[in-house]
Amino acid sequence: MSADKIRAILESGADIEDAVLASDDKDIFYHLSPLRANLLSWIDFKEDTSVLEINSECGALTGILCEKAKHVTAVDASKENCEINALRNKHENLELITGEFKKIKFTNTFDYITIVGLPEKLLKKTIAKAATLLAPGGQLILAGEGDIKQADKYLAKAGFKETKTCYPAPDYRIPLEIRTGRGEGSFLIFAKRDGTCDQAVSYVKFACQRKPEFRVSTKITEENGTKRVIKSPMTEAAKEHIARLASNKDKVVGMYKGITPADCKLEGDSAVFPFIEGEILTIEDLDKVFDYNEPLSRFEVTDRFREIFGDIDVPEGEQAYPMINVDSNLDNFMVSNGKTYCIDYEWIFDFPVPVRFVKYRTLFYAGISPEKFADFGYSDEDVKLFHSMEIAFQQYVSGDNFKYIMASRLQS
Repeated sequence: MSADKIRAILESGADIEDAVLASDDKDIFYHLSPLRANLLSWIDFKEDTSVLEINSECGALTGILCEKAKHVTAVDASKENCEINALRNKHENLELITGEFKKIKFTNTFDYITIVGLPEKLLKKTIAKAATLLAPGGQLILAGEGDIKQADKYLAKAGFKETKTCYPAPDYRIPLEIRTGRGEGSFLIFAKRDGTCDQAVSYVKFACQRKPEFRVSTKITEENGTKRVIKSPMTEAAKEHIARLASNKDKVVGMYKGITPADCKLEGDSAVFPFIEGEILTIEDLDKVFDYNEPLSRFEVTDRFREIFGDIDVPEGEQAYPMINVDSNLDNFMVSNGKTYCIDYEWIFDFPVPVRFVKYRTLFYAGISPEKFADFGYSDEDVKLFHSMEIAFQQYVSGDNFKYIMASRLQS
């Protein structure tokens, strides 16, 4: 591990994310990347709880636990790891213990215990001891990779009667999604010796490879038979984006001739939607997606357009609506009980954007191959222009040179 480099970054006071982006060192990425926190950031911990973090390493997950719990005890066998954790996480509710977990004597119990990334050869005894340290109704959170059946056996032998399994993708180290159902490689298990597991979430997706001000998570929850979709800010800076998303509903009402926006309301800092089941639209529905109430008019460049798309030379003759849903991908529209809904309206631009560019995006993300764009009235020059606009839009969302798209660095 590049301990000296990690320590130097933390002691310098530099922005950790900027330091990770500037480095090609995989150890720095693994131990310091903010993407690591995705594994636990979406979990709703009960209030005034205590957490025992086993195998805390350099504190990649310790910080998010300190934000969620009243008190966190973080244990790691490495003195070096604990020193780095202390440099990174200066929380008053954090206690760091250096030593082998099996040898440490605890005088209290914990509401939550996390075991993340522990080698399989250590799991059996660690789980067995962790079970004795859980408070009544307490929950064990176990994440790793390998033989999940073996992990289930260890949990059962330790007396855990209730489990719920999720699957981080691409893996538990840098999860960009959390899924239920079936998965491969990594696992995330919630286990209880008594009572039922707290988690009512069936899916989570992290838009974490965006600029901080656009970084949001989306999760699907189900409680008492009711499913909801909840979009939450992953950073302080993204709270404004979520508030703007919720207010977009009023803009979308009346925008389309035959499409209704899904309901949305703010709950705290989150935008909450009903979960709508149905069929997503197809290419055959393209005209419906772009059938607006407002008439088209000649496109004119504005300062806001330049801010996002740059000084792109748009030929004369392009048309635009005064306001448009730039993210008009077909999977953002759904037919349910004979009614068509727009289920995601995150990117509503209230300034002119060439409508043919937005249609190009819809076709592109529907998987239309380059040679087929001519069938929809696009010349090679059109495709080149609109591709450059899409690159500009993605850089507006993800940073210059896509600086925040970095998860692939962990893949060897």
